[in-house]
Amino acid sequence: MIDSIGTVVSGVSTSSFSFSGGNRNGNVAGDYVFSRLAEAEQASRNAAAQSPGSEPVSMISVRLGDRVFDIAGEVLDVSTLKAMPIAEMPEEDYQSLLEGLERWRDSFSMKLENMTWPEMPDASTYAVLKDYASIMVGGEVVAKTDNQGGIVTYDNALSQMVAESLAGIDELAGSMGISYGPDLAQFRAERIAGMLGGTVTKLSTALTQGQYDAAPKLNPENHRPRVNDETLKNDPEYIRIRQQVEDLKAARAVYLAGQGVG
Repeated sequence: MIDSIGTVVSGVSTSSFSFSGGNRNGNVAGDYVFSRLAEAEQASRNAAAQSPGSEPVSMISVRLGDRVFDIAGEVLDVSTLKAMPIAEMPEEDYQSLLEGLERWRDSFSMKLENMTWPEMPDASTYAVLKDYASIMVGGEVVAKTDNQGGIVTYDNALSQMVAESLAGIDELAGSMGISYGPDLAQFRAERIAGMLGGTVTKLSTALTQGQYDAAPKLNPENHRPRVNDETLKNDPEYIRIRQQVEDLKAARAVYLAGQGVG
Protein backbone atom coordinates (compact mmCIF):
# COMPACT_ATOMS: atom_id res chain seq x y z
CA MET A 1 0.00 0.00 0.00
CA ILE A 2 1.31 3.41 -0.94
CA ASP A 3 0.13 6.31 1.18
CA SER A 4 1.30 9.50 -0.48
CA ILE A 5 1.53 10.97 -3.92
CA GLY A 6 4.91 12.46 -3.03
CA THR A 7 6.24 9.00 -2.30
CA VAL A 8 5.03 7.73 -5.65
CA VAL A 9 6.76 10.54 -7.48
CA SER A 10 9.96 10.11 -5.49
CA GLY A 11 10.14 6.60 -6.88
CA VAL A 12 9.81 7.77 -10.50
CA SER A 13 13.21 8.85 -11.73
CA THR A 14 13.05 8.48 -15.49
CA SER A 15 9.79 10.05 -16.67
CA SER A 16 8.04 13.40 -16.70
CA PHE A 17 4.73 11.66 -17.44
CA SER A 18 2.00 9.94 -15.46
CA PHE A 19 -1.12 8.24 -16.77
CA SER A 20 -4.85 8.82 -16.71
CA GLY A 21 -7.76 6.70 -17.89
CA GLY A 22 -10.20 4.04 -16.76
CA ASN A 23 -12.57 4.90 -13.89
CA ARG A 24 -10.08 6.34 -11.43
CA ASN A 25 -11.33 9.95 -11.57
CA GLY A 26 -8.24 11.27 -13.34
CA ASN A 27 -5.96 10.65 -10.36
CA VAL A 28 -2.72 10.86 -12.32
CA ALA A 29 -0.33 9.47 -9.73
CA GLY A 30 -2.79 6.72 -8.92
CA ASP A 31 -3.08 5.76 -12.58
CA TYR A 32 0.69 5.54 -12.95
CA VAL A 33 0.94 3.19 -9.98
CA PHE A 34 -1.97 1.18 -11.33
CA SER A 35 -0.24 0.72 -14.66
CA ARG A 36 2.97 -0.48 -13.02
CA LEU A 37 1.18 -2.87 -10.62
CA ALA A 38 -0.97 -4.19 -13.44
CA GLU A 39 2.13 -5.02 -15.44
CA ALA A 40 3.68 -6.71 -12.40
CA GLU A 41 0.55 -8.73 -11.70
CA GLN A 42 0.26 -9.83 -15.34
CA ALA A 43 3.90 -10.94 -15.28
CA SER A 44 3.18 -12.88 -12.10
CA ARG A 45 0.20 -14.59 -13.71
CA ASN A 46 2.20 -15.47 -16.80
CA ALA A 47 4.96 -16.97 -14.66
CA ALA A 48 2.40 -18.92 -12.60
CA ALA A 49 0.82 -20.32 -15.78
CA GLN A 50 4.18 -21.74 -16.80
CA SER A 51 4.88 -23.27 -13.38
CA PRO A 52 2.23 -25.81 -12.30
CA GLY A 53 1.35 -25.56 -8.63
CA SER A 54 2.49 -21.96 -8.21
CA GLU A 55 0.17 -19.04 -7.46
CA PRO A 56 0.32 -15.51 -8.91
CA VAL A 57 1.12 -12.62 -6.58
CA SER A 58 -1.83 -10.34 -5.86
CA MET A 59 -1.10 -6.62 -5.54
CA ILE A 60 -4.16 -6.19 -3.25
CA SER A 61 -4.60 -2.40 -3.13
CA VAL A 62 -3.02 1.00 -3.47
CA ARG A 63 -3.98 3.94 -1.30
CA LEU A 64 -3.43 7.54 -2.45
CA GLY A 65 -4.75 10.21 -0.11
CA ASP A 66 -8.37 9.35 0.66
CA ARG A 67 -8.79 6.98 -2.30
CA VAL A 68 -8.28 3.22 -2.04
CA PHE A 69 -7.98 1.34 -5.33
CA ASP A 70 -8.56 -2.42 -5.15
CA ILE A 71 -6.99 -4.34 -8.02
CA ALA A 72 -6.97 -7.83 -6.52
CA GLY A 73 -7.95 -10.23 -9.23
CA GLU A 74 -8.02 -7.53 -11.91
CA VAL A 75 -5.36 -6.76 -14.50
CA LEU A 76 -5.71 -3.38 -16.16
CA ASP A 77 -5.39 -2.99 -19.90
CA VAL A 78 -2.34 -0.72 -20.01
CA SER A 79 -3.04 0.02 -23.67
CA THR A 80 -6.07 2.09 -22.63
CA LEU A 81 -3.96 4.47 -20.58
CA LYS A 82 -2.74 7.72 -22.06
CA ALA A 83 0.26 9.84 -21.10
CA MET A 84 -0.26 13.23 -19.43
CA PRO A 85 2.65 15.62 -18.86
CA ILE A 86 2.99 16.51 -15.19
CA ALA A 87 3.43 20.15 -16.22
CA GLU A 88 -0.18 20.13 -17.49
CA MET A 89 -1.76 18.69 -14.39
CA PRO A 90 -4.20 20.62 -12.15
CA GLU A 91 -2.35 23.04 -9.88
CA GLU A 92 -2.87 21.07 -6.65
CA ASP A 93 -1.61 17.83 -8.16
CA TYR A 94 1.27 19.57 -9.92
CA GLN A 95 2.43 21.27 -6.71
CA SER A 96 2.21 18.01 -4.77
CA LEU A 97 4.36 16.18 -7.29
CA LEU A 98 6.81 19.09 -7.60
CA GLU A 99 7.25 19.20 -3.83
CA GLY A 100 7.98 15.48 -3.84
CA LEU A 101 10.71 15.96 -6.44
CA GLU A 102 12.17 18.90 -4.52
CA ARG A 103 12.28 16.88 -1.30
CA TRP A 104 13.99 14.08 -3.18
CA ARG A 105 16.52 16.54 -4.61
CA ASP A 106 17.18 18.10 -1.20
CA SER A 107 17.65 14.68 0.42
CA PHE A 108 20.96 14.29 -1.42
CA SER A 109 22.49 16.94 0.85
CA MET A 110 22.17 14.40 3.70
CA LYS A 111 24.20 11.68 1.99
CA LEU A 112 27.31 10.95 4.04
CA GLU A 113 29.59 11.51 1.07
CA ASN A 114 28.05 14.95 0.51
CA MET A 115 28.86 16.16 4.01
CA THR A 116 31.95 17.52 5.70
CA TRP A 117 32.70 16.06 9.10
CA PRO A 118 34.72 18.42 11.33
CA GLU A 119 37.38 16.94 13.53
CA MET A 120 35.95 16.49 16.99
CA PRO A 121 37.81 18.42 19.70
CA ASP A 122 39.49 16.77 22.65
CA ALA A 123 36.99 17.49 25.41
CA SER A 124 39.60 16.75 28.07
CA THR A 125 41.41 19.96 27.14
CA TYR A 126 38.45 22.14 28.14
CA ALA A 127 38.75 23.26 31.76
CA VAL A 128 35.02 23.93 31.99
CA LEU A 129 34.33 20.21 31.49
CA LYS A 130 36.65 18.99 34.22
CA ASP A 131 35.56 17.84 37.68
CA TYR A 132 34.72 20.40 40.35
CA ALA A 133 34.15 18.36 43.52
CA SER A 134 33.76 14.85 44.92
CA ILE A 135 30.90 13.87 47.24
CA MET A 136 32.11 11.33 49.77
CA VAL A 137 30.18 9.10 52.15
CA GLY A 138 32.08 6.89 54.59
CA GLY A 139 35.37 7.66 52.85
CA GLU A 140 34.03 6.55 49.46
CA VAL A 141 33.35 8.76 46.45
CA VAL A 142 29.67 8.30 45.54
CA ALA A 143 29.24 11.24 43.15
CA LYS A 144 31.02 14.14 41.47
CA THR A 145 30.08 17.52 40.09
CA ASP A 146 31.87 19.20 37.20
CA ASN A 147 32.62 22.85 36.55
CA GLN A 148 29.44 23.25 34.52
CA GLY A 149 27.36 22.05 37.46
CA GLY A 150 26.72 18.59 36.07
CA ILE A 151 26.44 15.58 38.38
CA VAL A 152 27.81 12.06 37.95
CA THR A 153 26.73 9.32 40.37
CA TYR A 154 28.11 5.81 40.80
CA ASP A 155 25.08 4.01 42.21
CA ASN A 156 21.65 3.41 40.68
CA ALA A 157 19.75 4.06 43.91
CA LEU A 158 21.66 7.30 44.43
CA SER A 159 21.02 8.33 40.83
CA GLN A 160 17.29 7.91 41.39
CA MET A 161 17.37 9.90 44.61
CA VAL A 162 19.36 12.72 43.01
CA ALA A 163 17.00 12.80 40.02
CA GLU A 164 13.99 13.11 42.33
CA SER A 165 15.62 15.84 44.43
CA LEU A 166 17.32 17.90 41.72
CA ALA A 167 14.32 20.03 40.75
CA GLY A 168 13.93 21.23 44.34
CA ILE A 169 17.68 21.84 44.71
CA ASP A 170 17.82 23.87 41.52
CA GLU A 171 14.72 25.86 42.43
CA LEU A 172 16.38 26.87 45.69
CA ALA A 173 19.62 27.69 43.85
CA GLY A 174 17.70 29.83 41.35
CA SER A 175 16.08 31.82 44.15
CA MET A 176 19.63 32.71 45.24
CA GLY A 177 20.75 33.72 41.77
CA ILE A 178 22.73 30.54 41.12
CA SER A 179 22.04 28.87 37.79
CA TYR A 180 25.23 27.52 36.18
CA GLY A 181 28.94 26.83 36.45
CA PRO A 182 31.07 26.29 39.57
CA ASP A 183 28.61 28.10 41.83
CA LEU A 184 25.91 25.60 40.84
CA ALA A 185 28.39 22.70 41.16
CA GLN A 186 29.21 23.77 44.74
CA PHE A 187 25.56 24.29 45.66
CA ARG A 188 24.46 20.95 44.28
CA ALA A 189 27.36 19.08 45.86
CA GLU A 190 26.62 20.55 49.30
CA ARG A 191 22.91 19.73 49.15
CA ILE A 192 23.49 16.16 47.96
CA ALA A 193 26.19 15.57 50.56
CA GLY A 194 23.80 16.91 53.21
CA MET A 195 21.10 14.45 52.12
CA LEU A 196 23.57 11.56 52.37
CA GLY A 197 25.38 12.64 55.51
CA GLY A 198 28.57 12.99 53.48
CA THR A 199 31.20 15.62 52.74
CA VAL A 200 32.32 17.69 49.75
CA THR A 201 35.94 17.76 48.61
CA LYS A 202 36.84 20.42 46.05
CA LEU A 203 39.25 19.05 43.43
CA SER A 204 42.38 20.59 41.89
CA THR A 205 40.55 21.02 38.57
CA ALA A 206 37.83 23.17 40.15
CA LEU A 207 37.37 26.64 38.67
CA THR A 208 36.03 29.77 40.29
CA GLN A 209 32.93 31.30 38.73
CA GLY A 210 35.07 34.08 37.26
CA GLN A 211 37.52 31.61 35.74
CA TYR A 212 34.62 29.64 34.27
CA ASP A 213 33.05 32.71 32.69
CA ALA A 214 36.38 33.68 31.08
CA ALA A 215 37.32 30.18 29.89
CA PRO A 216 36.70 29.02 26.28
CA LYS A 217 33.56 26.92 25.89
CA LEU A 218 32.92 23.92 23.66
CA ASN A 219 30.32 25.03 21.11
CA PRO A 220 28.60 21.99 19.55
CA GLU A 221 27.43 24.11 16.62
CA ASN A 222 31.04 24.47 15.48
CA HIS A 223 31.44 20.71 15.24
CA ARG A 224 28.26 19.59 13.50
CA PRO A 225 28.56 17.99 10.04
CA ARG A 226 27.98 20.45 7.20
CA VAL A 227 26.81 20.06 3.63
CA ASN A 228 29.80 19.98 1.28
CA ASP A 229 28.55 22.13 -1.58
CA GLU A 230 31.43 21.05 -3.82
CA THR A 231 30.68 17.32 -3.62
CA LEU A 232 26.94 17.90 -3.71
CA LYS A 233 26.98 19.87 -6.94
CA ASN A 234 29.06 17.08 -8.55
CA ASP A 235 26.79 14.24 -7.37
CA PRO A 236 25.32 12.70 -10.57
CA GLU A 237 22.02 11.76 -8.92
CA TYR A 238 21.61 15.22 -7.39
CA ILE A 239 22.39 16.84 -10.75
CA ARG A 240 19.83 14.63 -12.49
CA ILE A 241 17.00 15.32 -10.05
CA ARG A 242 17.84 19.03 -9.89
CA GLN A 243 17.61 19.18 -13.68
CA GLN A 244 14.28 17.37 -13.61
CA VAL A 245 12.93 19.97 -11.19
CA GLU A 246 14.18 22.84 -13.36
CA ASP A 247 12.82 21.26 -16.53
CA LEU A 248 9.45 20.64 -14.91
CA LYS A 249 9.17 24.24 -13.71
CA ALA A 250 10.12 25.52 -17.17
CA ALA A 251 7.55 23.25 -18.83
CA ARG A 252 4.91 24.43 -16.35
CA ALA A 253 5.65 28.07 -17.17
CA VAL A 254 5.30 27.38 -20.89
CA TYR A 255 2.03 25.50 -20.31
CA LEU A 256 0.53 28.26 -18.16
CA ALA A 257 1.60 30.92 -20.65
CA GLY A 258 -0.21 28.95 -23.35
CA GLN A 259 -3.31 28.89 -21.16
CA GLY A 260 -3.16 32.65 -20.72
CA VAL A 261 -2.24 32.38 -17.05
CA GLY A 262 0.26 35.04 -15.95
